[in-house]
Amino acid sequence: MLSLPSTSSPISRKKYDVFLSFRGEDTRKNFTGHLYDALQSSGIVTFRDDPKLEAGEEIAPCCCKQESSKMLNLSDDVFSKMKRLRLLRVLCVSNCDDLKYLSDELRFLDWTEYPLRSLPSSFQPDNLVVLLLPYTRIEQLESSKMLNLSDDVFSKMKRLRLLRVLCVSNCDDLKYLSDELRFLDWTEYPLRSLPSSFQPDNLVVLLLPYSRIEQLWKGNRPLYKLKIISLKGSQNLIKTPNFTTAPYLEVLIMEGCTILVDVHPSLGVLKRLKLLNIRDCKSLRSLPTKIGMESLETLILSGCSNLARFPEIDGKMEHLKALDLSDCYKVEYLPESLHQAESLEELDLSKTAIKEPPSFISQLKNLKVLYFGGCKGPCKLKRNLLSLFTVSQRGRMNSIASMLPSLSGLSSLTRLKLRDCNLGEGDISSAISCLSSLTYLELNGNNFNKNTGISYWTLQA
Repeated sequence: MLSLPSTSSPISRKKYDVFLSFRGEDTRKNFTGHLYDALQSSGIVTFRDDPKLEAGEEIAPCCCKQESSKMLNLSDDVFSKMKRLRLLRVLCVSNCDDLKYLSDELRFLDWTEYPLRSLPSSFQPDNLVVLLLPYTRIEQLESSKMLNLSDDVFSKMKRLRLLRVLCVSNCDDLKYLSDELRFLDWTEYPLRSLPSSFQPDNLVVLLLPYSRIEQLWKGNRPLYKLKIISLKGSQNLIKTPNFTTAPYLEVLIMEGCTILVDVHPSLGVLKRLKLLNIRDCKSLRSLPTKIGMESLETLILSGCSNLARFPEIDGKMEHLKALDLSDCYKVEYLPESLHQAESLEELDLSKTAIKEPPSFISQLKNLKVLYFGGCKGPCKLKRNLLSLFTVSQRGRMNSIASMLPSLSGLSSLTRLKLRDCNLGEGDISSAISCLSSLTYLELNGNNFNKNTGISYWTLQA
């Protein structure tokens, strides 16, 4: 399908540098929202899909239902007549097996499921500002059909500001990327690092998910405009950059970087950081001793099974809303300084080595979700984790029950999980009745009499 702007469309009257369009789950209030704000604040005029815009809202569903027999057929002869073409956006074009010409005037090229292995040899991309070559059905893509972009092609793109590529093969010697780049999104980036000549002074968004990268670059680089980094699933990553030159970073995603052992200490002083996701970094052993991320809203450390301790809080983290430490088998305690996180709404301590309840929990008046649970990790830890919260009472190990009254002040709590906490009959009724907003309660894995029917108990308002 060839997409050209309508002269009657209200958005065509305004000049945009970037069009944000995401398929699947609605991310406008989280990742896409951060991305949109970062681009806008950096002077990049950005259009974002909005529910208030009705024009064209049925196009995407129609595209998804197109059969190959109904796909647009664009012959090479058609393109050869478009000498002055500056913007080209194509989706699902069939029978385009011998493309020999693209206009050298092109500023914007967006071709989903580009059918060939290379761009036309006659194409001179000197004027190209935006290059988008995503392949949406990656699971069906054979390596023999992957796009081949040579280093020579990129060396001609001096003005390139936005680059999005998915699954490029035979790009083993990339020596050049435009220093004008604001947005770099390259899924499965095939090299160990970015080109040494690349100066990311203007870079705002860097997305290299599932890449082979080991480190972004050697030494420090000026990153004063950089706001978003995603290295999700980059399983070869061994070193993070020095973040001192990226003081305005707002989003950092390193989920699934499985051989990363530690991070640069400068991570702890990123004052503007809002989202830090280090989920499933299974080799990660340490974080900075102290963190002073005063703007942080979401901290995800789940699955960091070798992380030994949670850092001390330097200053206030009054914006923190979600903290996930599930499956951090070796983390034994939370620092008391975390009591300053008064805005905390979600706290997941499932399957950690925490043996005593943090005393500050009752002070978290905005807490809505609280998950506890016995550790299911390595056997050597299980003797210390028969229950999440245990205290010595009358010569025996008592359950979390003695601590439940301290939870009664959590008037905002809506979801509570107490899995494998050694609870028994009569341990919870009085404390739970004080949680006026509670709608979900999970109690499986405890010591209730099966006849009571509450080994797994869910309350749904």
